[in-house]
Amino acid sequence: MKQTAIEYFEKNKGVMNEHTMVQYLRRQGIPEKIIEDAREIVFGRAVFGPTPAEHGSFWNFYDKKTYEGSSQKWADFFLGLFGLAIPLYIFVILDHFIGFIIAWALLIFQIFCIFYFRQRRKYISLGCIIATIFVPLVLFIAFLRFWG
Repeated sequence: MKQTAIEYFEKNKGVMNEHTMVQYLRRQGIPEKIIEDAREIVFGRAVFGPTPAEHGSFWNFYDKKTYEGSSQKWADFFLGLFGLAIPLYIFVILDHFIGFIIAWALLIFQIFCIFYFRQRRKYISLGCIIATIFVPLVLFIAFLRFWG
């Protein structure tokens, strides 16, 4: 049974995250001790989740975030709202054609961020959505200012 768990972890290591694999093995009726031993062999640690240095890190954008308070939600929201909007406004203010082109590129990147953070950090995604609503208005005003 332990060999089955090890093979399952190795087979799906790059395809699924650890949590999903562990849940599957638990549903198959494999004892927790065997799952922990197999995880330690394959991943080098028996404890589930990121290493202690990564756990709860604000800059960990790969793993899904579990919010522990409203301050973390607000921090993520403001990062999504102003993280790309401020550079966008700076490039628009440059009063050059290249600044206008970079502003459009940042807008496209911001739309990408909405979809990327939708499942991982939903409050960053929400901030990006709100910023994306206002950014085209700023680009339109800049267009009128430059060429109007």
